Amino acid sequence: MNMVVMGMSYRTAQLKIREKFAFENGEISDVLRILKEKYKVEECAILSTCNRVEIYALVGDINSYVANLKELLCTYHNFAGSIDQYVYTYANSEMIGHLCRVCSGLDSLVLGEPQIFGQVKDSYKKAVDYHAIGPVFRILFNQVFSCVKKVRSATEIGRKHLSTINPHVRIIFVMLRISKSSGFTGICNSAHESKVCCLNPEDNVYSFT
Repeated sequence: MNMVVMGMSYRTAQLKIREKFAFENGEISDVLRILKEKYKVEECAILSTCNRVEIYALVGDINSYVANLKELLCTYHNFAGSIDQYVYTYANSEMIGHLCRVCSGLDSLVLGEPQIFGQVKDSYKKAVDYHAIGPVFRILFNQVFSCVKKVRSATEIGRKHLSTINPHVRIIFVMLRISKSSGFTGICNSAHESKVCCLNPEDNVYSFT
Protein backbone atom coordinates (compact mmCIF):
# COMPACT_ATOMS: atom_id res chain seq x y z
CA MET A 1 0.00 0.00 0.00
CA ASN A 2 1.07 3.58 -0.64
CA MET A 3 0.41 6.81 1.21
CA VAL A 4 -0.36 9.68 -1.13
CA VAL A 5 -1.62 13.25 -0.96
CA MET A 6 -2.97 15.22 -3.88
CA GLY A 7 -3.90 18.84 -3.45
CA MET A 8 -3.74 22.44 -4.48
CA SER A 9 -2.66 25.46 -2.46
CA TYR A 10 -1.98 29.17 -2.72
CA ARG A 11 1.34 28.16 -4.32
CA THR A 12 -0.27 26.37 -7.28
CA ALA A 13 -3.77 27.79 -7.76
CA GLN A 14 -5.30 31.24 -7.57
CA LEU A 15 -8.09 31.97 -5.10
CA LYS A 16 -10.97 31.48 -7.54
CA ILE A 17 -9.73 27.97 -8.35
CA ARG A 18 -9.22 27.05 -4.69
CA GLU A 19 -12.71 28.32 -3.88
CA LYS A 20 -14.13 26.19 -6.71
CA PHE A 21 -12.61 23.02 -5.27
CA ALA A 22 -13.09 23.74 -1.58
CA PHE A 23 -15.34 21.38 0.37
CA GLU A 24 -18.09 22.42 2.73
CA ASN A 25 -18.32 20.47 5.99
CA GLY A 26 -21.34 18.56 4.74
CA GLU A 27 -19.52 17.52 1.57
CA ILE A 28 -16.48 16.01 3.25
CA SER A 29 -18.30 12.96 4.57
CA ASP A 30 -19.82 12.40 1.12
CA VAL A 31 -16.43 12.49 -0.63
CA LEU A 32 -14.81 10.26 1.99
CA ARG A 33 -17.61 7.74 1.42
CA ILE A 34 -17.11 7.86 -2.36
CA LEU A 35 -13.37 7.36 -1.99
CA LYS A 36 -13.81 4.31 0.19
CA GLU A 37 -16.80 2.72 -1.53
CA LYS A 38 -16.24 3.51 -5.20
CA TYR A 39 -12.46 3.80 -5.40
CA LYS A 40 -11.65 1.28 -2.65
CA VAL A 41 -9.33 3.65 -0.80
CA GLU A 42 -8.21 2.01 2.43
CA GLU A 43 -7.93 5.19 4.52
CA CYS A 44 -8.40 8.87 3.73
CA ALA A 45 -8.73 12.39 5.13
CA ILE A 46 -9.61 15.74 3.56
CA LEU A 47 -8.09 19.09 4.50
CA SER A 48 -10.03 22.04 3.08
CA THR A 49 -9.12 25.62 4.05
CA CYS A 50 -9.04 28.98 2.30
CA ASN A 51 -5.42 28.40 1.29
CA ARG A 52 -5.39 24.71 0.41
CA VAL A 53 -7.43 21.64 -0.46
CA GLU A 54 -5.67 18.32 0.12
CA ILE A 55 -6.81 14.71 0.09
CA TYR A 56 -4.66 12.18 1.93
CA ALA A 57 -5.17 8.53 1.09
CA LEU A 58 -3.82 5.02 1.55
CA VAL A 59 -4.03 3.27 -1.82
CA GLY A 60 -2.64 0.47 -3.93
CA ASP A 61 -1.73 1.88 -7.34
CA ILE A 62 -0.84 5.57 -7.10
CA ASN A 63 -1.21 6.46 -10.78
CA SER A 64 -4.64 4.90 -11.08
CA TYR A 65 -5.82 6.55 -7.88
CA VAL A 66 -4.57 10.01 -8.86
CA ALA A 67 -6.30 9.78 -12.25
CA ASN A 68 -9.55 8.72 -10.56
CA LEU A 69 -9.28 11.48 -7.96
CA LYS A 70 -8.78 14.18 -10.59
CA GLU A 71 -11.88 12.91 -12.39
CA LEU A 72 -13.84 12.83 -9.13
CA LEU A 73 -12.87 16.39 -8.19
CA CYS A 74 -13.81 17.78 -11.61
CA THR A 75 -17.12 15.93 -11.63
CA TYR A 76 -18.00 16.77 -8.02
CA HIS A 77 -17.27 20.46 -8.47
CA ASN A 78 -18.64 20.74 -12.03
CA PHE A 79 -15.30 21.80 -13.45
CA ALA A 80 -14.77 21.40 -17.18
CA GLY A 81 -11.15 20.97 -18.15
CA SER A 82 -7.89 19.71 -16.72
CA ILE A 83 -6.64 20.50 -13.23
CA ASP A 84 -3.13 19.18 -13.86
CA GLN A 85 -1.62 22.67 -13.72
CA TYR A 86 -3.13 23.32 -10.29
CA VAL A 87 -2.39 20.15 -8.33
CA TYR A 88 0.61 18.50 -6.74
CA THR A 89 1.12 14.92 -5.61
CA TYR A 90 3.41 13.51 -2.93
CA ALA A 91 3.76 9.85 -2.05
CA ASN A 92 5.06 7.88 0.95
CA SER A 93 8.09 9.60 2.54
CA GLU A 94 7.50 12.78 0.54
CA MET A 95 3.89 12.81 1.71
CA ILE A 96 4.98 12.51 5.33
CA GLY A 97 7.43 15.37 4.90
CA HIS A 98 4.73 17.49 3.28
CA LEU A 99 2.27 16.79 6.10
CA CYS A 100 4.92 17.82 8.65
CA ARG A 101 5.58 21.08 6.81
CA VAL A 102 1.87 21.84 6.53
CA CYS A 103 1.14 21.11 10.21
CA SER A 104 4.09 23.16 11.45
CA GLY A 105 3.14 26.17 9.33
CA LEU A 106 6.28 25.94 7.18
CA ASP A 107 4.15 25.63 4.04
CA SER A 108 1.74 28.41 5.01
CA LEU A 109 1.22 31.79 3.35
CA VAL A 110 2.43 33.34 6.62
CA LEU A 111 5.37 31.29 7.83
CA GLY A 112 4.70 29.56 11.14
CA GLU A 113 1.04 30.52 11.55
CA PRO A 114 -0.60 28.12 14.03
CA GLN A 115 -4.16 27.96 12.64
CA ILE A 116 -3.28 25.28 10.09
CA PHE A 117 -2.26 22.84 12.84
CA GLY A 118 -5.73 23.03 14.37
CA GLN A 119 -7.31 22.72 10.93
CA VAL A 120 -5.38 19.54 10.18
CA LYS A 121 -6.36 18.08 13.55
CA ASP A 122 -10.01 18.94 12.87
CA SER A 123 -9.77 17.25 9.45
CA TYR A 124 -8.29 14.15 11.03
CA LYS A 125 -11.04 14.06 13.67
CA LYS A 126 -13.72 14.32 10.99
CA ALA A 127 -12.15 11.43 9.09
CA VAL A 128 -12.11 9.39 12.29
CA ASP A 129 -15.77 10.21 12.94
CA TYR A 130 -16.64 9.13 9.39
CA HIS A 131 -14.72 5.84 9.84
CA ALA A 132 -12.22 6.75 7.14
CA ILE A 133 -9.11 6.38 9.33
CA GLY A 134 -7.45 3.03 9.96
CA PRO A 135 -4.31 1.89 11.78
CA VAL A 136 -1.80 3.35 9.31
CA PHE A 137 -3.10 6.92 9.28
CA ARG A 138 -3.93 6.77 12.98
CA ILE A 139 -0.27 6.16 13.75
CA LEU A 140 0.98 8.57 11.07
CA PHE A 141 -1.13 11.57 11.99
CA ASN A 142 -0.63 11.20 15.72
CA GLN A 143 3.14 10.86 15.28
CA VAL A 144 3.16 14.01 13.11
CA PHE A 145 1.02 15.88 15.65
CA SER A 146 3.43 14.94 18.43
CA CYS A 147 6.42 16.00 16.34
CA VAL A 148 4.87 19.37 15.44
CA LYS A 149 4.06 20.12 19.08
CA LYS A 150 7.74 19.60 19.91
CA VAL A 151 8.82 21.81 17.01
CA ARG A 152 6.51 24.63 18.07
CA SER A 153 7.58 24.45 21.72
CA ALA A 154 11.31 24.03 21.11
CA THR A 155 11.84 26.58 18.33
CA GLU A 156 11.09 30.25 17.69
CA ILE A 157 8.42 29.36 15.13
CA GLY A 158 5.79 29.15 17.84
CA ARG A 159 6.89 32.27 19.73
CA LYS A 160 4.17 34.61 18.41
CA HIS A 161 0.54 34.28 17.39
CA LEU A 162 0.50 34.70 13.64
CA SER A 163 -2.13 34.64 10.93
CA THR A 164 -2.58 35.93 7.42
CA ILE A 165 -4.25 39.03 8.88
CA ASN A 166 -1.09 40.31 10.59
CA PRO A 167 0.83 41.66 7.58
CA HIS A 168 -2.34 43.22 6.17
CA VAL A 169 -3.01 45.01 9.46
CA ARG A 170 0.52 46.38 9.54
CA ILE A 171 0.22 47.73 5.99
CA ILE A 172 -3.12 49.39 6.73
CA PHE A 173 -1.73 50.98 9.90
CA VAL A 174 1.09 52.52 7.88
CA MET A 175 -1.27 53.77 5.17
CA LEU A 176 -3.65 55.31 7.72
CA ARG A 177 -0.81 56.67 9.88
CA ILE A 178 -2.17 54.94 12.97
CA SER A 179 0.16 54.79 15.96
CA LYS A 180 0.25 52.63 19.04
CA SER A 181 -0.88 55.55 21.19
CA SER A 182 -4.18 55.76 19.28
CA GLY A 183 -5.39 52.65 21.04
CA PHE A 184 -6.48 51.06 17.77
CA THR A 185 -5.54 47.41 18.02
CA GLY A 186 -7.05 45.48 15.14
CA ILE A 187 -8.57 45.43 11.70
CA CYS A 188 -10.15 42.14 10.73
CA ASN A 189 -12.57 40.59 8.30
CA SER A 190 -13.84 37.59 10.20
CA ALA A 191 -14.70 36.51 13.71
CA HIS A 192 -11.82 34.03 13.70
CA GLU A 193 -9.21 36.60 12.67
CA SER A 194 -10.66 39.11 15.13
CA LYS A 195 -9.86 36.65 17.88
CA VAL A 196 -6.29 36.37 16.62
CA CYS A 197 -5.82 40.15 16.63
CA CYS A 198 -7.25 40.52 20.13
CA LEU A 199 -4.99 37.78 21.43
CA ASN A 200 -1.94 39.55 20.12
CA PRO A 201 -2.68 43.28 19.84
CA GLU A 202 0.94 44.33 20.26
CA ASP A 203 1.88 42.56 17.04
CA ASN A 204 -0.99 44.20 15.21
CA VAL A 205 -0.05 47.78 16.01
CA TYR A 206 2.42 49.64 13.87
CA SER A 207 3.98 52.84 15.25
CA PHE A 208 4.32 55.37 12.47
CA THR A 209 7.06 57.97 12.85
